[in-house]
Amino acid sequence: MGLNPYKIEPKQGELFLRSVISEKDEYKWINELLKSQERHGLLYKDLDKLPKAQQSFLQDIFPQVYQLACDEWDDDGEEVREDWEDRMTCTLCGRKDNKYIKYIRNKITGERINLGSSCIETYNNSKDFNTKDEKRNRKLLYEIKRKNKLNEASSGIISTIENWNKFLNTLPIFVSTKLENEYTTIGQKIDDVYKKYLKSGQPIYINQLQSLCDELEMVKIKIEKYIQSNQTKEFAQTKEIKQWCKMNNEKTAIEWLKEEGQVTIRTAFRIFEANLMKKIMAKYNTIFENGNMNVKSIDSNSHNINIKINKYPYIVVKYDYQTFIDRYGTYAFQNKPCTISYNDILNEATIASSHSLSLATKTFEELLSKEDYFIREYDESTDEIVFENKRKDEILIIKMSKFINRFKMSIFNTHINRTTYKEIEEYILNNVERRYLKKEYTDMKKSLKDAFSNKK
Repeated sequence: MGLNPYKIEPKQGELFLRSVISEKDEYKWINELLKSQERHGLLYKDLDKLPKAQQSFLQDIFPQVYQLACDEWDDDGEEVREDWEDRMTCTLCGRKDNKYIKYIRNKITGERINLGSSCIETYNNSKDFNTKDEKRNRKLLYEIKRKNKLNEASSGIISTIENWNKFLNTLPIFVSTKLENEYTTIGQKIDDVYKKYLKSGQPIYINQLQSLCDELEMVKIKIEKYIQSNQTKEFAQTKEIKQWCKMNNEKTAIEWLKEEGQVTIRTAFRIFEANLMKKIMAKYNTIFENGNMNVKSIDSNSHNINIKINKYPYIVVKYDYQTFIDRYGTYAFQNKPCTISYNDILNEATIASSHSLSLATKTFEELLSKEDYFIREYDESTDEIVFENKRKDEILIIKMSKFINRFKMSIFNTHINRTTYKEIEEYILNNVERRYLKKEYTDMKKSLKDAFSNKK
């Protein structure tokens, strides 16, 4: 279904015209306007042709007048009835052949009209605000008259008064706390004066409201300039960042964005909005161009940044995102000249993916091939490396991920020096998960292989 083209739907206009309130002098112009329209409705395109004061009245005040019109009507005492043979035309919308019929009666004039199925729903919805409270309705009538007087003094002012507190939420970004407080303070003053005006109707409050609304408009202009200046910054706030922060209830990030006006080192690691992460990745990839590295991804779930080292064996390391931004944020957010090397990243990061662990283990397989303890085999699915000793009847199994990350700085070496090998040997002996004799291990592997073959 498309958008409703009517400001006042024909069935609303018809009910209003049949109500006593439409005959009041202050609403005579609305009466005449609706009678001049086809089907007694008012299209938005025709609303735009009216004087500003009348547009404002119909936008901001008429809904309450219509409520009072609805309150003139009550059920006729009959339940909705279904009539398949004697179908009728709805009095309000003119739809013919209605099989569901309901009657309502005007409590003042006694006029009785029938409603068809769709207008029954409209009428029932109107009963949600039909309080049948005469005291309340008299109060509402006074408020409507006072709003009309205010609208005549300054068309459009009621919309400003009644909707000022929605403005900040419609902005594409968070504005500074100072501007927000300035705007909110004036808005709260407007609320206070508006209540006094609706209660007393004293003209002095009209002048105060006009003055306060002028002040509010001046702050709006400041806010618009603030938003425009923000757009020129490299890591500017965006509507997507604002939506992400609100959706994820990231109160600290919101507070800091209001203080600083843009994404900085302090806020970057707290915000995992997709477009921002792409921008940060692109910036670091420019920085890393000469450092044999590139950023593969930023993981919003684990809060890690994944970096590929473009040097054989081309492993990917993960780095805690907050720690990374704390350590290297100045290069991206303050454009500090880059001095990052892949050794810096490798030393502080972790090799985690099974593929990268496998590549790194294969490198160690080559580096240790001539040593006493060499890699006999490895399995990334079980996270295990099997070491065999050339001089002893010994098979030792250790955790692959722990071993690789302990000696990761040797991955890009062409050989293992004696000091490092002694450290590796000591590590293996101190971190054994399981120990076998060579024949015992061979027999176990054969037994497992045979068992697997038999299952097939």
